[in-house]
Amino acid sequence: MEKLTHVMQWREESGAAEITDYIDMANGPESAPAAVENPQMLAKAKAIATALNYGSMYWHGLTKQGKPILWIRTNRKPWYPDVDAEIKVCFLLNLTMYFLFTSLWSNFTG
Repeated sequence: MEKLTHVMQWREESGAAEITDYIDMANGPESAPAAVENPQMLAKAKAIATALNYGSMYWHGLTKQGKPILWIRTNRKPWYPDVDAEIKVCFLLNLTMYFLFTSLWSNFTG
């Protein structure tokens, strides 16, 4: 449990906790007050949404221990990816799986 707490603290400090805010902004209108006030965050949000839409990373199947497997399909990635957005998408997928499966597994570490 201590390791999981440390990982979640690191994610919060590194900016992973605000990734869901980026997704909310990307799905909202560009005329929203938050988007107008912070155009740089809107640009990052659009980049994250684009990286998610490639479909190059997804959860599929389970290991022998019953834990989910993150698939990364490099043939679906663009030639020159936005590395920052790709890393944030990876964090987002791990964070989503953490919240979905922590009730099932007490030792899930993402």
